[in-house]
Amino acid sequence: MKKIKLIVFFAFNFIFYASIFAQTEQELWVKISPELRLNIDKTPFEFRWRPIDVIYLPEIYVPSGRVARMDLMLGVTNKHFKLFSYSKFDEAGKNWTGYRFDFNFTLFDKKLLINLQQRYFWGLNDESADHYYLVQYPRTAVGENLLVGILGYGNFKTGKAFNTGSWFIGPSVDYEFWKAFNLHLALTKDIFHTQTNMLYVRLGYKIKLNQEESVSEE
Repeated sequence: MKKIKLIVFFAFNFIFYASIFAQTEQELWVKISPELRLNIDKTPFEFRWRPIDVIYLPEIYVPSGRVARMDLMLGVTNKHFKLFSYSKFDEAGKNWTGYRFDFNFTLFDKKLLINLQQRYFWGLNDESADHYYLVQYPRTAVGENLLVGILGYGNFKTGKAFNTGSWFIGPSVDYEFWKAFNLHLALTKDIFHTQTNMLYVRLGYKIKLNQEESVSEE
């Protein structure tokens, strides 16, 4: 019951702030990113697929009112590090390949979890500019399956001034409905373009293949 109340509380706040943005000159962008993650037991390999990663934004930026792509990641992991080969395919024909590096650690007797990421992408055609991301994600557990924290999500173009990019920062919630399915919400503001806000929604599904079970089934 306590977890349900917390989820309802945070959901109400997200909806409340979103309604405020809709009634002012503030812009509210919505990013939806479902992700399938595959791990193989007793190996360091991890595969991630985002069949669609879409941002809905005002039509003054793109006539269709959305920017969408597909993401593929293949990498290796250990306790503190993850390194992925990362490719992105935009529906407008822009394509990139690059890497994603994650560093994870804990503080205060493992009560504070911190995830830091760097992603760099090289454009594969003339329409696709090189760019990079910096992600900061501290969070703490407030229930058995519930984490709250702050998401920092920066997107910057190579060779351009740092403050010409976008750096979204705001409160976040992670909830694991059951072992395989989780939900991440973040309501953020771009500190370089203060009229721009983004609601980030990620739906995650994890699959772990057990090699011993696979062998026994054969």
